[in-house]
Amino acid sequence: MVTSTSEGVSQVDTKKKRFLAGGALMAIWGAIAVVILGSFIFLVLSSTTASSDAQRVVRLEGEFKCPSCIDLSVAESSAASSISIKTFIKNEVAQGVSDAQIKDQLVASYGNSILFTPPKSGAYLVIWALPIGLVLLLAFFSLRSMLSQKDAALARGVGNLEDAVGEDENLSALGVSGDLNLSSIPLGDAISSNKTRAISDTRPDRPAISRSFSRSLRRATSSTKRRYLALFGAIFCIAGVGLGVYSFEQSRSQAANLSLESRELSQAIGYTYSGQDVSALRLLSLVLRQDPYQPQALAYQGWLLFQAGVKTKAPTLVQKGEQLVLEAIAIQPHYADAHGFLSMIDLYIYHETTQAKKQFNEFLADSPSSTIRTDLSAAYKAALSAIPGQSAKPTTVP
Repeated sequence: MVTSTSEGVSQVDTKKKRFLAGGALMAIWGAIAVVILGSFIFLVLSSTTASSDAQRVVRLEGEFKCPSCIDLSVAESSAASSISIKTFIKNEVAQGVSDAQIKDQLVASYGNSILFTPPKSGAYLVIWALPIGLVLLLAFFSLRSMLSQKDAALARGVGNLEDAVGEDENLSALGVSGDLNLSSIPLGDAISSNKTRAISDTRPDRPAISRSFSRSLRRATSSTKRRYLALFGAIFCIAGVGLGVYSFEQSRSQAANLSLESRELSQAIGYTYSGQDVSALRLLSLVLRQDPYQPQALAYQGWLLFQAGVKTKAPTLVQKGEQLVLEAIAIQPHYADAHGFLSMIDLYIYHETTQAKKQFNEFLADSPSSTIRTDLSAAYKAALSAIPGQSAKPTTVP
């Protein structure tokens, strides 16, 4: 009987240790949840705070992926596609366009794959909810496991004490208790005291709310509902993995499209130099359909339309061509070919020799290819000599 009572007391102590360990585990999970939720709230609030134009540009450049790179933001990349997006963002911010409008325009042009972080809407919402959902599920099952261990320890302690009480009653029934006079033995007092203390420890007075919560939790984590929760968690994980694979495939598809775009652009420029204007315009239209802010495509399409307008005496084509060349310069200010085309437009249409010389100087300063440098230098000289009182020698830079 003494051994049984001692075992009950030791099991109560073990139960207390397990309860404290479970409490520490719950404290850790609570701290993790607080950090995650706090970070999420901080990001949401910080994204809505006012910032200067320069800060907005830097932040926006970090929110979009380089279309022709893998796992690089526009801010980290020096690719031509990233440069055009950087210039577009700077121009839009300078004009007072909101972040949401800039994002909508880029998504409309490139798709959701241009976003460095998935959108917080539609199916992509699962990616944002997945970490929070997993933390809540783990905390739920940890709490349930802790309470189950606590109840099992209580049951074992109560069972051992009942066995000890039963043995005492059997001895009393046989008359052994009276002959031994256990009440006069100090050890009996210790056993009685330990038994009373053990029973008191193993049957704590829990508030009614705590008991109700424990019963509700056990009912909620019945075998059937556990299966549903496990199924829900599995679906959650599969959905997150699926969306991750989908985003990766979208990025690969975007990179493949840009590779095709680069080939089409090179071919279109080749057609321009060889005089195949119709074929060049067709390919340039395909490139601009994929990337409306491609500066090379804009500049060359504008130049071809301008020449077609001059030949056919169509002012609409001339104006459209000039507008496209100006858009190319706005997107990429140091694009040499666009400055060269604009210098020719200034000479042919406006006879603005001062402005034309300025544009031609910028063309030469931006290190154009030898082919277009030779062609445009000859055309510039011819156009300048056709204006009365102007020198036929083009302006050069050191």
